[in-house]
Amino acid sequence: CSLTLERVIGPTDSTEFNVKTYYYMIAISHELCTKHARKESCLDESILHECLKTMESNLDKSAAKKALEKFYTEDSDLVDLLLSSSNENLSAEYGTRLLKFFNKLFQLAEKNSNDKSYETLCSSLGKLTTVSADKLQTWLARIIKDTEQGGKVQENRLLLQGLTSYIVKENSHVNEDISATLLKAILPMGSQLLDSVGTGFSELMVVMATLAGAGSGSGHLELFKAATDWLEECKKYLGHKDVVEKIEANVTEGKVCGKRGQLFMYIPAYHCSF
Repeated sequence: CSLTLERVIGPTDSTEFNVKTYYYMIAISHELCTKHARKESCLDESILHECLKTMESNLDKSAAKKALEKFYTEDSDLVDLLLSSSNENLSAEYGTRLLKFFNKLFQLAEKNSNDKSYETLCSSLGKLTTVSADKLQTWLARIIKDTEQGGKVQENRLLLQGLTSYIVKENSHVNEDISATLLKAILPMGSQLLDSVGTGFSELMVVMATLAGAGSGSGHLELFKAATDWLEECKKYLGHKDVVEKIEANVTEGKVCGKRGQLFMYIPAYHCSF
């Protein structure tokens, strides 16, 4: 069908042909990831991974980034792609692949500060402020909470740290309101992670501190209050009879006192930064 395509689009070595080809690929990939990743679908998840890998590997190509800009400004929403990892039918590995895509996007935007395509794509995440807190918390829970795929969840937490560090930078093209929105959604999850014996809390604390420092740094007011409550929770936990007995017996490892004990020392480090 190459001759027909040339008649409709133009020569295969032209910029127009390449942009339209990438545009078609991006449109199909987006639809698969956001609309067809259903439990009753016969679509294997590995296909979605390949879609994201292809989009990521072509991010630094001129025709591909122009196609991405056109698609996500005229026909669809990049936030929908980001939140697609909240789908409970998808694995933590899918979330890993998606976070890698967004980390690379912001990395390229930072290296090419005058590139309008990257700037437009990054700034389009501003629509996160219109997403409900429930949806954001569902998405974040899929990233940072433990599942049977613990290794990938750990990687996802580190990738989330990387993404938030890009978002809060002055030249990130992302409004300060995004950081405030994400921080507001994450704060209630702190207590939830403490209830699960502290698993993942340390990584989450880094993300929250990063988001709190965005712009004027006003987010630290809310984070400081929350951290005080978490210290009270840790204090009450460490006062339990069985925990005290283990501490007196010099048992400092394991799920009973190790995680909460570590957090009791970790959270004050945030307070001391003031």
